[in-house]
Amino acid sequence: MTAYIEYVIIDNFSVTLLVAALTYRLILRRVPWPRALLGAAVGTVCAVLSPFIANFYLLLFFKIAVWAGLSLLLFYRKKRFFMASLLFLGITFAFGGAMFALGYMATSSVEAAMDYEMFDFPVGLLLLAAVLVFKGLQILGLKLYRIKDIGGLTYECRIQLFEGVVTLHGMMDTGNRLYDRTSGLPVVVVNAKSLMPVLSDEQFRLLFSGQGEKLQRGAHYIGYGTLSTEKSRILLYKPDKFLLYLPDRENILYDVMLGVTFGGIREKEEYDAILHPALL
Repeated sequence: MTAYIEYVIIDNFSVTLLVAALTYRLILRRVPWPRALLGAAVGTVCAVLSPFIANFYLLLFFKIAVWAGLSLLLFYRKKRFFMASLLFLGITFAFGGAMFALGYMATSSVEAAMDYEMFDFPVGLLLLAAVLVFKGLQILGLKLYRIKDIGGLTYECRIQLFEGVVTLHGMMDTGNRLYDRTSGLPVVVVNAKSLMPVLSDEQFRLLFSGQGEKLQRGAHYIGYGTLSTEKSRILLYKPDKFLLYLPDRENILYDVMLGVTFGGIREKEEYDAILHPALL
């Protein structure tokens, strides 16, 4: 019985952690690992307790309450809370389906697979199946977001920086998962040439002579690379204001960093900036 409980703890903790991480990835948010680990621990405790609830309706209520509680713990005060909660539930069902598939492969019977004891499998095989489901759903989710981007979702944006204002056209790129580790803010990538209208002669000299960090207190370099660019270093600035023009509204943002690159954003300059999905 001890081994069985240990398997339940290992399996449920790992799967809950993977489901939480994948949900954050699919809603285009950085994974807050302390919160995800806490959610996995709470989910594991509930999984250990659930076999002791004999009444079907009470067990159903308990599982719904666990889902609602974990959703609040993991996604409260996050954008797209309801979408994240439903995704969390759907991904959990997907992982359950993978476990059923293992049972069906072992028994070749739907009825037998429903009653099959999953822990007859080595725990390593269960975790491998969970990881494969995680990677498959992650790739599928990114493909769906990528298809959306191929449609050419470009937005006009206005950036207030160095006491000047520049208007650019930005491409919403799901490959841009870049966050500034210092501030934790999402990064919008722009070409240095795009900032020329707001630069004085002295600022221009400093920026293009490798002394751009002197233009703003706290400016610093970080590594950068998206699905459409190679790995390089960019210089981060904090804009005074970032205005994003969406089809139905103007979105004024202050919690965003501007990443200045000195290489081309892409071969065909159809846009001046690579936007971060967290801006939507």
